[in-house]
Amino acid sequence: MKKLLISLTSAALALSSFTVLSSNAYNKYSARDYARKYYYNYNTYYYNYDPDGGDCTNFVSQCLEAGGYKQDKEGTNFFKAGLNQNWEKTKWYHKKGKTKLGLDTWDVSTTWAKVTTNRPNVYNGLYQYLTSVKGNSASVYGLSKTSYKNMVAAASVGDVIQLEGLNNCKEHSLIVSQINKEAGELYVTSHSTDYVDKPFSKIMEARKDGKNNYAQAHLIKVR
Repeated sequence: MKKLLISLTSAALALSSFTVLSSNAYNKYSARDYARKYYYNYNTYYYNYDPDGGDCTNFVSQCLEAGGYKQDKEGTNFFKAGLNQNWEKTKWYHKKGKTKLGLDTWDVSTTWAKVTTNRPNVYNGLYQYLTSVKGNSASVYGLSKTSYKNMVAAASVGDVIQLEGLNNCKEHSLIVSQINKEAGELYVTSHSTDYVDKPFSKIMEARKDGKNNYAQAHLIKVR
């Protein structure tokens, strides 16, 4: 009887641990479904960064939240209407509120809306948040066919891609929304240039033609 009780207790603990891990896991398909739903018709709860330089990273953060990533701070900076962007290094959040006059206001961290940082002592972007803070791995791929083949083999739905310019600065964020490993192709969804399930090879080819001057791609394995 004692052995049976120990066995049952161990099984219960194992089940409890499994349940906790499952509830906190990243659901890549929920992130993908959100991307497909809002790639063109923007979710009006979130601030639209298109007039302020581009909405791509803001959109990817929304997808991550839809996939289970939790905001880790309540927005409190609701003093003025419009965008209140806060320099953050370890916190990731986007909150919508109202001013005393009833005007819309948004409290947003740089880690949520900026691709990366050019002032690492002051703030981080999404790249640093996902890699340094959350511990996700990132790999760099060039524009060759071999590099692209390796990237497709490594990628999963729900992963994040950031494109780096010739100035060695990451400038654009996308989310992987579909993969066809047999065909050697992955597909991405994005804001700023709004598209859904676009073959990433087409984007890479455009970079080779010098249309947007991107040099390489960073694949962040989100978990």
